Amino acid sequence: MKIVRAAARTTKQAPADKFTGVVLQEEVVVGKAPSRMRATSVTFNPGARTAWHTHPVGQTLYVLSGVGRVQEKGKPVQILQPGDTVIIPPNVE
Repeated sequence: MKIVRAAARTTKQAPADKFTGVVLQEEVVVGKAPSRMRATSVTFNPGARTAWHTHPVGQTLYVLSGVGRVQEKGKPVQILQPGDTVIIPPNVE
């Protein structure tokens, strides 16, 4: 068993080539190979957003607080509330 204390984690500004506005990332856990599991806490300041992108093995989002938007390219914007989960299949933009 391994416990990672909250005080041991660091928060950093997300890369500008992937995000617009102020976005902060905190790695919560990164699985050891062969696992590809990763959990990252991401905080978006008002007006911040991600650039269009895909994930080869998909992505799951869980909203902790605030209100957000998510959109699959070519489809309507969906509003997200705290407690909502978004399951994005592989290679969906």
